[in-house]
Amino acid sequence: MVEMIRGNRPLDGTWFRGGPVLSPTDQIGVYAEQYRLRLPEAVIYELRGLEALLGDALPPLVAQYLQHYPSQTWTLDRVADQFEEFLASIHAPVEQTDMARLDIAVSHAFTAPDARTFDASTLQAETQLVLQPPVVLLELSTSVFRTRSAALSGLDLPEMEFADFRVVLFRPERKIRHLVLADAAYKLLNAFKTPTSLADGLQTLSQDAFTANALAANLGDWMRTFAKSRILGPPA
Repeated sequence: MVEMIRGNRPLDGTWFRGGPVLSPTDQIGVYAEQYRLRLPEAVIYELRGLEALLGDALPPLVAQYLQHYPSQTWTLDRVADQFEEFLASIHAPVEQTDMARLDIAVSHAFTAPDARTFDASTLQAETQLVLQPPVVLLELSTSVFRTRSAALSGLDLPEMEFADFRVVLFRPERKIRHLVLADAAYKLLNAFKTPTSLADGLQTLSQDAFTANALAANLGDWMRTFAKSRILGPPA
């Protein structure tokens, strides 16, 4: 039945009784038509950055994607979750896979539970901290975050830059924001993927002299930023 609905098998009404208006084949056809009409639109909605990047070239890719990755979830805000995997499978350019990863991360961050807050001025060595639910850490090879921001703001798209970027997505209110981080700041956040005391988190980074020096110079400023932006907070 799933194969018929997503268009990979001819329609067969054997499993349906039919009715006064629709034949058995017409009944399964209704589902197939709704899938064809609704799912591509939902996928494209989740990939607004990629839409800005590809324009009219995106819908054919979405149709191909849905043939290989049919929806497996009840909610439409997860229908694009495997799009980065799909693009990798067809050897798409790195800026496209980066943008798909960013789009999907934004979707997850937007629907995640609210972040909890802490006061950076009260930090103690034993204070337990963890990345908050809307936070996503991304390692990107292109500046797609700038492209996406410009597109959603109605601005001209900037020239794509190819470099190593460490990016954190967060949701201080109801809008997703991002920061491009120094390597040491990114490593610091990675230390709090699970609930960890401040002392233990810093201890994991102390073996790297460059990171340790950067933390010594910037830790106070970074922690105030992470507290204000609701990137780090207490465990649930």
